[in-house]
Amino acid sequence: MIEELRQMGHEALTAWAQRGLEKSVVAAQAESDWRPGGKKTVLVHDPIKHRISPGSHLLE
Repeated sequence: MIEELRQMGHEALTAWAQRGLEKSVVAAQAESDWRPGGKKTVLVHDPIKHRISPGSHLLE
């Protein structure tokens, strides 16, 4: 009996979370600047422009 109630609660919470996620996706896609996966953050700059030659830190 307890296991059945636990399972029902789990299913109810899972369904509630899924509906919330679907609503969030629909709202995000409705925005004019929406991009799949979100905006990408650039983690590195131009590696050629900002190249550090070996040993250059010793010249400072």
